[in-house]
This record gives sequence, C-alpha cells and structure tokens, in this order.
Amino acid sequence: MTQITPVFKREFLGYFRSPVAYVFLSVFLIASVGTAFFLGRFFKGNLASLESFFVFHPWLFLFLIPAAGMRLWSEEKRTGTIELLFTLPVTTLEAVFGKFLAAWAFLGLAIGLSFPDYLRQVSLGGLLAVLAVVPLLPLLLPKVWAARVTLPETRPPVPIERPGFLILSLLVLL
Repeated sequence: MTQITPVFKREFLGYFRSPVAYVFLSVFLIASVGTAFFLGRFFKGNLASLESFFVFHPWLFLFLIPAAGMRLWSEEKRTGTIELLFTLPVTTLEAVFGKFLAAWAFLGLAIGLSFPDYLRQVSLGGLLAVLAVVPLLPLLLPKVWAARVTLPETRPPVPIERPGFLILSLLVLL
C-alpha cells in the first residue's frame, strides 16, 4: 500500500494537464448554479433554503461522475502506459485505489468550488461568507498569507497628456 500516493498524485495532476479538468469544473459549476436558479426557481420561492441548490446535485453527479472516472483507465490504454504501470512495483489494488482517490479528490474539489455559492445563498448578502472565510484565510493559504512583498520604488507621477479625454472618460463611467 505504499504506492498509492504516487499513483494518486500522477492521476490527480493528470486531470489538470489537459483541458478536461477545467471544462469539467466549469460545466459542473455552471450546471449546479443554473439548475438551482432556473429549474429550482430559487428566487421565486422567497425562502432562504438551499433545497433548490442541492436537489439537482444527484442528477448532475449521475452524468459527471462517470465522465470523471472513465478517463482514468482509458487514458492509460490510449497512451500505452498501462503496460508500464503494471511493470512497476504497483499492485492492481494500489493502482485502482490510487486512481479512485484521485477521482474522488477531483470531485471533492468540484463540490468545494461551489462552496462560495452556498455561502452566498445562506448568508443573504455575503455577511456570513466574509465572517466564515476571512478568518480561515491564514489556515487555508498559509504561504500566501505569510508572504512579504516589498513595494517598488516610487516613480514620478505620469503627466496627463489629454485632460479633456480623461474628463470625458470619467463622465462616461459615471
């Protein structure tokens, strides 16, 4: 059971080496939000309930989970690396379990990316989202949170060559 981690890493990162992951995640997020708002009639219900959001998830998973899982073994056969995989010191159980965990983590990522939509619907204006996510940022992104960035040297201000154009642009924006 020591070879599960390398198989997991290879398969999970393999999703993101091609546009498959990005298309899959986009379709899932658009479909989950679209079904909640259009088919579930979220705004017409006048209720702060997530039933319309979650009621369609099993139907989305019915089509999207096989799409995520079928890629795992078919990609091995298509590229001809299935023979290489089984000549490595990896048992069949480890290969299957590593691929399963990679697909499971990828689907968990897809569900996790819909979490801001959940917070937005629950919080009725985003207050709960801010209160829940901001304190978690140091835990979720410790390297980004601890990064120290030095500001560049100050530069002289850029002179405005066409003040009339600037005023017109600002008026259009207002």
